[in-house]
Amino acid sequence: MNARFAFGQSYRDGPRLLADIGHGYVRFALEHGPGRIGRAQTLACADYPRFVDAVRAYLTRHADSVVSHFVIAIASPVDGDVLDMGEHAWQISVEATRIALGLDTLLVVNEFAALTMALSDHLAHRNNQLDADHARL
Repeated sequence: MNARFAFGQSYRDGPRLLADIGHGYVRFALEHGPGRIGRAQTLACADYPRFVDAVRAYLTRHADSVVSHFVIAIASPVDGDVLDMGEHAWQISVEATRIALGLDTLLVVNEFAALTMALSDHLAHRNNQLDADHARL
């Protein structure tokens, strides 16, 4: 859990947009606060000529949410500004996408790197919990 927030609280500057791109689909969700993920939706990449079009389609369906921060996990190497999605036609420029969507933050990570970060955070939290449990014995 993020030390700045208690579970159940919302981010002050609005929800974070989350996406996972791979295997012909992009999966979106909104994180309203730590651990509060909802409004998940999967879109077929082939239905949208550009990645930005898929993002806009998702956000249109959730127009009540203003998003300033976006993180993408991608099933491709992340090296530089332009991401080549070898399995379909999308090429994504991180900076051009950030500007086109009016975002403050756009973070792109390889999906395996994202899993490693999540697992490391989970294990660190779990170890802290175990240490606290042992201290009470």
